[in-house]
Amino acid sequence: MTDIVRIDNQLAPQAPGRNVEAILEQFLVEAQVMENSRNRYKNSLRAYFKWLQDNGIPLANVTLTELLKYKEFLDAKRTDAGAPLSPMTISSYLNAIKSFYNWAEGKNYIERNPSRALKSPKLEAKFHREPIPADKCLLLIDHLLANNLRDFAIVNLIVLTGLRTVEIVRSNYADIRMKDGERLLFVQGKGRKAKDKWVKLLNESYDPIMEYIATRPNIKSEDPLFASASKNNMGGRMIAGTVSEMVKTALRAIGIDEERYTAHSLRHSAGSWALAAGASLEQVQDLLRHAGTTTTMLYVKMAREDKRMHEKSAENFLVEFYRKLRAGGAGAQPTQTNATNTNDSANGGQKTNE
Repeated sequence: MTDIVRIDNQLAPQAPGRNVEAILEQFLVEAQVMENSRNRYKNSLRAYFKWLQDNGIPLANVTLTELLKYKEFLDAKRTDAGAPLSPMTISSYLNAIKSFYNWAEGKNYIERNPSRALKSPKLEAKFHREPIPADKCLLLIDHLLANNLRDFAIVNLIVLTGLRTVEIVRSNYADIRMKDGERLLFVQGKGRKAKDKWVKLLNESYDPIMEYIATRPNIKSEDPLFASASKNNMGGRMIAGTVSEMVKTALRAIGIDEERYTAHSLRHSAGSWALAAGASLEQVQDLLRHAGTTTTMLYVKMAREDKRMHEKSAENFLVEFYRKLRAGGAGAQPTQTNATNTNDSANGGQKTNE
């Protein structure tokens, strides 16, 4: 692995004898990399420095050309299973490198930032997990209600508030608070350090939590809202993976064992249902605590696809017209649906063409 030091206030490779860990730690602290991203940044940069060393490229000599070669290296890289790296994984590697060079430039350790024009692979905006259909969701909830109060309260809460699993396990009993007459659960969102976001707890989401809490008579304000039931961590804080596995186990118990349905799918269900029930795009964005509307717009796209799937679509109109052509010859004309709708509106909603 390439060792790095600062020489004349610049980053430069050094002969073996000093590890990169010191400079990496300085970068992680001063660039304010979040705790849950530290290992990812470390591993990405270690891999990059090793590639430089393996190819005999001094760190001080790196230009955009070398970075593009490294990007080609990542494109050609294969996992242990022989699969190519996903665009998201490659973006993760490159983003760590860009963050490192931005930091080094800000510290005046480098004269130029070679990563300034480096672009990450274009990521297709899509969900990696599908929403769980309403009928399957109700089956899941009824199964948990009959078998486990805690798990029922958790799944019910995700469905009605769109919480992430990490937000569930970070929640404490004291995070349920009243504000301006509303009962709220304050949550520490993804990538955040404080519990500065909240969701409303209406009776349907609050009452199951309280029924579960009643089984823990000595609960303290700082205790986790949902406690672990494992022998090694009884009463302690759960981890997100435990919630995920609980949902998958419950889904299998009701006969649903598909990779596309996970605990995170319940969050997608919440957003989809809210939108279908009449909530605005901005309200769903607030519910799911998205930083921007780009992710929330995926729910609009999904709703349109669902509508096209289950309602009369262009294909249906085309087939109808095709049948008329086959039955009546070339003189058949397509129905002017748009014009008809306009006339309907102009006539106070009265149909002018049956």
